[in-house]
Amino acid sequence: MKHASPLPMTSTALFLVAALMTFGSGSVVQAAENPTSYGPVARIDTPILRIPLTKTPPTIDGVMDEGEWEDSAALSGFWYDFAQAAFVFMAPMQTQLQVYAAYDKEHLYIAYSSPVYPENSWLRSRGRFPDVTHHPQYGLIWDDHVELELRPYEKLDDAFRLGLFKWFINPFDTTADLYWSINHGEQRQWQSKAVVRNGVTGDRWILEIAIPLESMVHANYTGEDENGKPLVTLPPADGTAYRCWFTRGIGGNGGF
Repeated sequence: MKHASPLPMTSTALFLVAALMTFGSGSVVQAAENPTSYGPVARIDTPILRIPLTKTPPTIDGVMDEGEWEDSAALSGFWYDFAQAAFVFMAPMQTQLQVYAAYDKEHLYIAYSSPVYPENSWLRSRGRFPDVTHHPQYGLIWDDHVELELRPYEKLDDAFRLGLFKWFINPFDTTADLYWSINHGEQRQWQSKAVVRNGVTGDRWILEIAIPLESMVHANYTGEDENGKPLVTLPPADGTAYRCWFTRGIGGNGGF
């Protein structure tokens, strides 16, 4: 199976500001002073993934066909996460995750390409019921799964207040999507209507996702800013920035 490689970026782009990732693809402006954990300087030090506007949307079928993701952005260089974001070791080639991303006027497209290691081992998945995450037998969080979190607003503090959208997905295409905010709590009745498809071979696990952008104009994100501008503008203007988080939970086929 051949995998896409990023082409030179187009003039129109969406930005994913990877607040909880340790390595980003794309241009990062160097801070003129030492970065801090708060305030405007911290944003300059944050990894940024620049996503191009795709000319040909990918087919969401769990197969990365030749050239299908060629005009997407690519991201790798993930670290192992021990005990709640204690990043200690860079994942080796045998287990290194790759993420691809693109968008058009209606959807955000994301693909996870993950090695199956050891090769030809079994992925563990029992979750067959949508929106079930913590059931002791069928909860998605106990399966081999991926997680995606998006906050369609650039400023970190405001984005936390406004809320987050999150997806848990296992290799059966079973999906839990939820919205959480301080004032609304956790809403499992929110449905993103994302199209999700997996493909697993002896050496690779491919997950492709198409998320309708309009699904994130919800709850606190239906409002306007202090200037009367919609908090979420669709389609996204060039340079729009979303906060994001990528992770992969593996346990069924070993400890990685």
